[in-house]
Amino acid sequence: MNVWWRELRYATRGLAKRPGFALACVLTLALAIGANTAIFSVVNAVLLRPLPFKDPEGLVMLWQANSKQGVDHFAISIPYFGGWREQNRVFQQMSALAGQNFDLTGDPGPERISGKLVSANFFSLLGVQPAMGRIFLPEEDQPDHLKVAVVSYDLWKRRFGGVKFSNQVVTTNMGAYTVVGVMPADFQLLGPADIWVPLGERAESLHLPSNLPAQILASVTPLNVIARLKPGIALQEAQSNIDTVTQGLAKALASPWQARIVDLRTELIGNKTRRILLALLAAVGLVLLIACANVANLQLARLAGRHQEIATRIALGATRRRLAHQLLAESGTIAIAGAIVGLLVAFLAMRAFVASFLFGIPGMKTVSIDGHVLLFTLGISMLSVLLFGAIPGLRVSRTKLGGLSREGFSQMSQSVQMRRTQGIFVIAQVAFASVLLIGSMLTTKSLYRLSNIDLGFDPRNVLTFNVSLPQARYPNSQKQYAFFEEASKQFRTLPGVQQVGLVNFLPLTGMTWNWSISVEGRDVALNKTYPANYRVIDGDYFSAMQVPLLKGRFPVITNTNYAPNEVVINQAMAKQFWPNQDPIGQRIKM
Repeated sequence: MNVWWRELRYATRGLAKRPGFALACVLTLALAIGANTAIFSVVNAVLLRPLPFKDPEGLVMLWQANSKQGVDHFAISIPYFGGWREQNRVFQQMSALAGQNFDLTGDPGPERISGKLVSANFFSLLGVQPAMGRIFLPEEDQPDHLKVAVVSYDLWKRRFGGVKFSNQVVTTNMGAYTVVGVMPADFQLLGPADIWVPLGERAESLHLPSNLPAQILASVTPLNVIARLKPGIALQEAQSNIDTVTQGLAKALASPWQARIVDLRTELIGNKTRRILLALLAAVGLVLLIACANVANLQLARLAGRHQEIATRIALGATRRRLAHQLLAESGTIAIAGAIVGLLVAFLAMRAFVASFLFGIPGMKTVSIDGHVLLFTLGISMLSVLLFGAIPGLRVSRTKLGGLSREGFSQMSQSVQMRRTQGIFVIAQVAFASVLLIGSMLTTKSLYRLSNIDLGFDPRNVLTFNVSLPQARYPNSQKQYAFFEEASKQFRTLPGVQQVGLVNFLPLTGMTWNWSISVEGRDVALNKTYPANYRVIDGDYFSAMQVPLLKGRFPVITNTNYAPNEVVINQAMAKQFWPNQDPIGQRIKM
């Protein structure tokens, strides 16, 4: 140990005499090690750590599916959720949730927040506890119960200043809610949310009368469903049981849907995210190899200029092993310095990466440089020493001491073998860099094509905003329609406004409504339906968005001439259902 310590001190003094060389090597390694550490910290938080829930291996999500139509992820209708919950024998608990935006009112001003309507057992099923207060009670999941809410830690800090918890009230367009709990800062599931309210108080349709038509009953209020498996129940057994239950429900509801169960980690992270993160880790791994090859070449070039120093050490009795140890000590010193600077680079890169990562993935809020990341950094630093530091040491250790005189060492540095070694490193650098360059060019080309794709509308000079009406003042569709009609008239009088259109969900937001449709004259005997995304618009929406009309006309919608049974379809739907016919005048049933 004392020998290595002396070698490290000697290596440090030697590198300090050549600051340009040392700085070039350290910065080259620091950038590579920092990039690898930053990406690994994300991989560690997202892919390697267990989900932040109690016994996460037993958590699954359920979806409706239709194999004939190629649909494997469709939100659950209420009858299916109720049937699965009552008839299954494989789940300890099942919980439903649905997205809901809320508009906060009062001090310090209005604010739109995202929220979730959840079953009362939602938090207990996940096994998470609030940072303050409590979670929902079973009796609070009823339409006539006092309005209560659980809020996020961010909202608690933002709206209430993080004061001591004491059942404050949050006022929204849906009414006033008594805050009974505050969730931990890192809690997130199926996208960010600032408020959770019981599903029962907003979903009276959970208690629908049984005499409603099956087509309506099977389509009301789509839900996301999470369940916890009973101990010892495998995913395949749960799928088999739910398939049996679903067959009975499908027959009773005259519905074509099947069931699909996915473990929660796979559902939340997804294969696409996994591939992206692993591809990034592979890319920065190539960067590390390029950096090591570069530093190794620098080491070999420096070795050629150290003939006098090495010849002197040989004259003083240094062995080949001692000389190799000295060169490894120098490489280790460079790697340690590169790792230290690389951790700073990783911290900055990690924060920038997490801030720009647009996916609502569990674990992204907990990305940090923990013990596992430090061990990873130590590991790749040691690997760097082996990759770029061992070569000069091997070159010296394999050379006869007699050949390490001043003249002999100079000849060795110019030998065919030395030049071949340096050439191999150059070829490796070019090869790795070429792979990265090609990958970067393909990615840039894809991004360019995406940025120039025809959206089907012209977004230039289009301003948008969202409006949510207080339910107490606008309880029915007639009052809501009157408000938006008057608002449209007022907006049209503003200077510079050419068109005003209304739509429930803006395009490219990922939000839409889903419905099952049947096509007149198509698969009538099979009572076949097809899933369809649809939006509700007013008559000027297409004009405001400058959507081109390929055939037919746009709808004309006014208070006195309202045509609820007219729809506009896109070209894809026309090709699917009427490829050799005129789609104008065809009929569908929703």
